Amino acid sequence: MSQAAKKNILCDAIVSPDATEFYGRLIISRIRYADDSPVTIQKFLGVVFKSPTSEQGIGFDSDPWISILPDVNYDTIDEKTIAVRAALSYENSHTFDTQEKLIFEINGNLTDRPDFYTASVELFVDELPSGTVIVTCPVAPDTAFTSFKQTVHLKPSGQAIDLTAPLGANTSFTVPCGTYAVTVDELTTPEQTVVATAQVSPDAVIVELDKKTPIIVTYVVVNKYAALDITIEVLSPPVDKEELHVKVVEDSTNKILAEFFSASNHTNKVRRIPSSGTVDVNAEITLNNIKYFASKSQDLSNNLIQVSVAQADITEEKVDSSGFVSLPVEVDAAVDSDQAISVHLRSIDKDVVYTQAIKAQTGTQTFTVPVAPTKYTVQATNIIDKGTVYVVNVATTLEVKGDGSAKLQLETQEGANLKVHGFPDFLSFGGLSNLADLSGPAFVAARASSVFKYAGDDGAGDPDKYLTDDPATVKTIQLANNVKNQLGDHQQVLPIMISYTCNFSGGGDVLEHLRNEQGLTHSFANLILSLKLAKEHGKQNVPAGYIVNPDFLGECQKKPIDIGYEMP
Repeated sequence: MSQAAKKNILCDAIVSPDATEFYGRLIISRIRYADDSPVTIQKFLGVVFKSPTSEQGIGFDSDPWISILPDVNYDTIDEKTIAVRAALSYENSHTFDTQEKLIFEINGNLTDRPDFYTASVELFVDELPSGTVIVTCPVAPDTAFTSFKQTVHLKPSGQAIDLTAPLGANTSFTVPCGTYAVTVDELTTPEQTVVATAQVSPDAVIVELDKKTPIIVTYVVVNKYAALDITIEVLSPPVDKEELHVKVVEDSTNKILAEFFSASNHTNKVRRIPSSGTVDVNAEITLNNIKYFASKSQDLSNNLIQVSVAQADITEEKVDSSGFVSLPVEVDAAVDSDQAISVHLRSIDKDVVYTQAIKAQTGTQTFTVPVAPTKYTVQATNIIDKGTVYVVNVATTLEVKGDGSAKLQLETQEGANLKVHGFPDFLSFGGLSNLADLSGPAFVAARASSVFKYAGDDGAGDPDKYLTDDPATVKTIQLANNVKNQLGDHQQVLPIMISYTCNFSGGGDVLEHLRNEQGLTHSFANLILSLKLAKEHGKQNVPAGYIVNPDFLGECQKKPIDIGYEMP
């Protein structure tokens, strides 16, 4: 049993029985006051405890599930131990039931000192142990920053804390106790036309209980710039689906101030360029031996300036194709199809592009225009024919030589059939349910096509026992049927159970799992039970779908365990 230092809050804290040297859960329950009266929070519950070092961070869950926003931070105590402080924020005020469980998921070894970790748990109502940080900012270094605020970042081992302080003032902030690295943002106008370089002292602080810690911000230099919003308007075919190469060039020096590629109907932000002088904004692409080019001249000032490139600004010019060569495309199709493969070549310097639609049929076809000798990156789209995906295999680069010897080879490979029994004939989605409300209003509102839930009692195959019933399976089917009935219009809603016959998702010794004959037997039997219940209770053409052993293959690959491994 653990007792908090403030408010005399009691709780029970245990390390989960299934904890390993790699992963475990710290479970907090029976939250109450010493006189057994209930604990009520208005905003958040503060939780402090010690934990083994967890390189992958600390996860959080609750049982029963409720919407809780965890903010978890920690400080390093030694190479094996960290001090965790968490603020668990609830949507509304909340009174704890003694049956509720708060679960911290830790990627570390809780089994070596379980009593040490559980005894360290402390709880606080709407607060965490804290001190005061006083941020001192000078007056605004430029009139452009009138009424602006300065952001100072305190970075513990977890999520950063941002302090936003007004200029020309000392401002106090209540901050959880701990050690923090301190950094500061530069001060800038929204469009970065005026920028002040900031410095902060000190660069690290220790915030102690009920003590004041000073942080001082100073400004070193103020710079003024021009800003451009360059918009490539909606363009017409054939350049509407291509990216234009855009350069911002300073007239007086011919220096490239900014360079990027932009799609049609897109605005590009160019910031921190000189606040005086003139620039040319050039946009171009050479597509299938036609050069499309636009140029805009723009005077600069200490402001945000809008520049637009529209279809009317673009000129077209045929390029000299002397010395260009024919490019044959050899297709090896798994199945001949009337679908077209979109082939896209882009020169290494990215200024020259060729596109061609190639029929997905075995044989040789040729680009309709001669191709400039140079090196290209190659892209070819996969196709879908009669519900089956065909993957297009092609080399990612191609060198077209002046002697015409180059050829592009495409191969189609039959992939997945997208028409899976139980799913609709369109791209659909679903969600994981906690089964709290079997009417499924959220699934109905989203017009979901599937409902997911972990099978069994523990959601991990229940390797310690034979289940005689599986309410999770039955309720998930009920939920899917209820959602289907409310949606109407003959839409199927598929219940999908996630089942483990061998649970590798929680880490631990993979080989130990594979050698656990009794555990495997229990889990296989529990999967069979779930399948029987699905067949018994399912009312749709496909009673249920199953995802079996998530993470199994990945963990085998990491071990590694290959297909030749012999089960004991």
